[in-house]
Amino acid sequence: GILGKSTRTDKVITKITEYFWKFSVHYELIVFEGTNIKDSIILRSRDGTCELMTTSNVTPKPKVSVIPNIDMNITWLLQQLNDNLVFCLSIDRDSKSCHTPRRNEQTDAAVDFCTKFYHWSENVENYFRNRLFPVQPHHGLHMGSLNSSGVFVPVVPLFEKQYGKATDAGEGSSLVLPEKDVSAFMREQKNSLQARLGSLKQTFPNSTSLITSNEASIILCMCHCKAICQYYIDGVQYIEEIIRNQLLSAIGKVVTPADLIEYMEYHNRKVFKPEYAPRLLSYAIRRPDHYPEGILSIEAPSGLPIPTISHKIEGNHPMNFSINAATKIQFNGARYVHAWVNHKFSGDSGISLKLTARARQFSSFIIIIGNIISATSFNPKHAMIIQNKDDL
Repeated sequence: GILGKSTRTDKVITKITEYFWKFSVHYELIVFEGTNIKDSIILRSRDGTCELMTTSNVTPKPKVSVIPNIDMNITWLLQQLNDNLVFCLSIDRDSKSCHTPRRNEQTDAAVDFCTKFYHWSENVENYFRNRLFPVQPHHGLHMGSLNSSGVFVPVVPLFEKQYGKATDAGEGSSLVLPEKDVSAFMREQKNSLQARLGSLKQTFPNSTSLITSNEASIILCMCHCKAICQYYIDGVQYIEEIIRNQLLSAIGKVVTPADLIEYMEYHNRKVFKPEYAPRLLSYAIRRPDHYPEGILSIEAPSGLPIPTISHKIEGNHPMNFSINAATKIQFNGARYVHAWVNHKFSGDSGISLKLTARARQFSSFIIIIGNIISATSFNPKHAMIIQNKDDL
C-alpha cells in the first residue's frame, strides 16, 4: 500500500453589516418676557452630534424627538431687584400675618420660589445626565467630577453681635452682616465658581460631541443653584428652630391648646362672677323627683367635659318632633343654650370633641340629635336608646 498524510482546512466567513447613524441635538437656554418667545434672549445655544452604530437597519433613536420645554417663572426674583439691580428682600413686621422671621408672607414667597427653582435646576440636570449623555457611549470621561463641590455657597445663617450703632454709611441696625462682608462672600462665590469652570474645561473637551465643557458648565451651575436654594431653605428653618428653642427654654415646655384652655379656666374664675362663670357641660338625665337615669356630656380628648357659658330657659310651652307623616311626639322641660370658646393655635385644627352618654344599671333614656327649626318644632337627625350601663 501507499502510506502518507493529508491536511484539510475549513474556513467560515461571517459577514456583518454595520449601520452608522448620525445623532444630532439642539438646545437653547433662553429668557423671555410673558409669552413673547419670539423676542427671547438666548443665554446659551448649542448643536451637538455623535455617531451611533447598529447591526440592523433600524434607527436606534426616533428620527425626530421634541423634548417638552423646562420652564421656570422668575417674576418674583425680578420683583425683588431695586433700580441698581441689587436684590432687596424685607419682611413687613407690622403685618398681622408676620409671626416669626420664618412664618410670614415674604419668607413664604421666597421659600416657595427657592423650592420651584430647585426642582427646575434638578430637571435641567436630569435631562443632560439621564437623557442626553447616555446616547454617547464609550466617551471615557470622568463624569464623577460633575458636581458643585468646592464652590462657595454665600447663603449661611450667621449672627454677629454688634456693639453700639452701625458705623457704615447706608447700613441699618437690622442688618446682620455689614455690606462689605456680603460683598466678600459674593466675590468668593464668583472666584470659586470660575475655578471649577476652569477645571471642567480641562477635563471635558470642546468639540462637537454631546458631552463637552459646555454641558459640564451647565450641570455645574444647576448643582450650585440647587445648593443655594437648599441652603436658604435650611437657613431660615435653622433660625426658626433657634427662636423656638429659646422660647422653650424660657417657658420650660411646649405650650399646647390644652394648656391654653387650662389657663383660661383658671383665669375665668377671677373674671366672671360665680353665677356667670363657665360650667362643665355635663348633665344628669332624670325625671322630676326621681333618681338620675344617666349622664350626658360633651368631652374633650382628656376625657373631661368642656367648660361652657350656659343659659337656662324654662319650658313655657311644649315642643314636638315627627317620627312619621302622621305621628308627632311632644316633650317638655327646660332648654339650655351653651357657648364654648375653642382655643387653638395658627394652623391647628383645634381639639376634637365627643358626645358621651352613660346609663345607670336598670335605667334607660333616649337621646335625640337634631336641629331646632322653630319655637315649637325639633327636627331630629339621629336617635339612640341608652340603657343598662351603656357608655357611648
